[in-house]
Amino acid sequence: MAKRKRISLDLPYPPTVNTYWRKYRGKMVLSARGRSYKEAVRYSVLSKTRGHVFKDPDPLRVIAILFPPDRRKRDIDNSLKALLDALGNDVLYSDDSQISELHLYRGNARPQNGCVSVTIERL
Repeated sequence: MAKRKRISLDLPYPPTVNTYWRKYRGKMVLSARGRSYKEAVRYSVLSKTRGHVFKDPDPLRVIAILFPPDRRKRDIDNSLKALLDALGNDVLYSDDSQISELHLYRGNARPQNGCVSVTIERL
């Protein structure tokens, strides 16, 4: 079977790093919002790809365009951690360390929750 070289997906808009983690009993843990986002991405990816796409530890390029849910001022990098974590852990790739090239862009606001368009390709 030939290795898949590229995949493009539209996914839910990620939570910010400020809401992704919570302190619980002195430890940092994934928040309920973070767990919910990871599950939504996992379901979306699995329904569109039928399983793990990039099984080998090959280097990857990730291109993401964030379409926020409104026009509020946001730091573009605050949503990146949640997105990359949700795609990793054997959902689309094994680990974030596979990412050798990363492009992040901000698109126009898209009311009704926003989204993120992601393209991942083997280098």
